[in-house]
Amino acid sequence: IKELKIVVSRDPKRARAYKLLGTAYGLTHCEDEALWELNRAVAIDDSDPEIHFNLGGVYMLKDMIEKAAQEFEKVVELDPEDTTAYANLAAAYDMLDQNPEQIKVLKKVLMFSPEDKELRGALSNAYFKHGDFDESLTAAMVVVDMDEKDAMGHCNLGSVYSAKNMVEEAILCFKKATELDPDSSIPHTNLGSLYGSLSKVENAIKEFKIAAELNSGDAYAWYNLYTCYKQVGKTKQAQEAFKK
Repeated sequence: IKELKIVVSRDPKRARAYKLLGTAYGLTHCEDEALWELNRAVAIDDSDPEIHFNLGGVYMLKDMIEKAAQEFEKVVELDPEDTTAYANLAAAYDMLDQNPEQIKVLKKVLMFSPEDKELRGALSNAYFKHGDFDESLTAAMVVVDMDEKDAMGHCNLGSVYSAKNMVEEAILCFKKATELDPDSSIPHTNLGSLYGSLSKVENAIKEFKIAAELNSGDAYAWYNLYTCYKQVGKTKQAQEAFKK
């Protein structure tokens, strides 16, 4: 940083020097300084996608998501094949709850990386949030087809089945997820929620107890356990769960 500051003081019109200086500040968690220097770089050279990419990354760190999205939009405009920028743009749209835009971006990047199961999973989740469960199901099934041992893939597929009231399929997926990743509380929590919606309270209690044992910080599991205990008249256990 010291050397780069000397460079820009000698030649204040070198966009690359400001870019490197801003990037260096970002790597040392000096986000405000990073933004200042990277914006100076953009003012000199607005056509460098790397400057906009780095600027978008710093805005994300600062929780300035709208500005981050604008920068990543600029990156893909300048470099239409930058898959990482597309992925970051999709993440920004997700944080902004702009699911239609997120879906468009994910479909675009999947044209370049069709075998990326993480992006397929993100597409399924985006469709899910948008309420398009049929498309969400299609994308979720692709993830599982790509990797049959992906526990979270099965868990997400189960959630889509549950949303479509395909109960048996959902239960099978959640149980498969517990087999593949026995240390994860998430499929047990999801399975407990499904059983609860079916008024199978004892089954729900069993799953929420497992989830809470696996992850004592799972407030959702503890709260639902409290609710289930109340339903079956187990006041003492309900109070203990509520305290957790």
